[in-house]
Amino acid sequence: DSLQRGVEAILDLKQTIAREPNLTDGRWTPKQLSLLKERMPTLVSWQKHAVLGSLVESIDQELRLERGRAGSAATMREKAMGKMHGLQGLVDAAGKEITRELTQGQVVVLHFWDYKDQPLVEPYGQVGYVDFLYRRHKDAGARVYGVAVDPRWADASARRSVSIAAQKLVNFMNLTYPILFDDGAMLKQLGDPRVAGNRLPLFVVIDRSGRVVEYHSGHYEVHRDRGLEELDQIVKKALDKTE
Repeated sequence: DSLQRGVEAILDLKQTIAREPNLTDGRWTPKQLSLLKERMPTLVSWQKHAVLGSLVESIDQELRLERGRAGSAATMREKAMGKMHGLQGLVDAAGKEITRELTQGQVVVLHFWDYKDQPLVEPYGQVGYVDFLYRRHKDAGARVYGVAVDPRWADASARRSVSIAAQKLVNFMNLTYPILFDDGAMLKQLGDPRVAGNRLPLFVVIDRSGRVVEYHSGHYEVHRDRGLEELDQIVKKALDKTE
């Protein structure tokens, strides 16, 4: 009957989309969004069904919300891309500032995320893949910095707690790239994706000349054998480019 067909269609959609069970940032990949849009006309035919109506409506609402988030993220990306950035404002746990002069002639990857040991939920901001990328390209001139975004960093008395939480995560994940700290000011300069309803992480790549060549909010699609292939290719292209 119609109810059974509707349930089967929704279950088939769920299986086809195959969202990661522990992905909690509410983001959908372009491929998943494309599948949702493709299947929605069929699902809408069951929208008035007493049992399936609310479920179909929630799927449609999520699709509309994601379209809005994607549009806002695209606007932020457009504003950030191509701008010169000097890195002023980012400091390590000892308070030493990282400036463009210290990374002159290098490709810099900034990974803005919480960097806290609690709560610790997969996919951990994809830090394991970020570390793999760092180890792969560091000898070629790539520098990767994890940026712990925490408003408490503005309070000198709270900085030790922020630093300890970040170090616990570093130890847990065996990260080899350095961690810097931002109270939110640097993120605001680049374009805080949370303003548009998105969540961290935010990936920013700055080329050898100091120009932003990548702004990506949310997680990248993961390739089992190649990691964050999209980001990897952007970094490699920046490294290969001669000024």
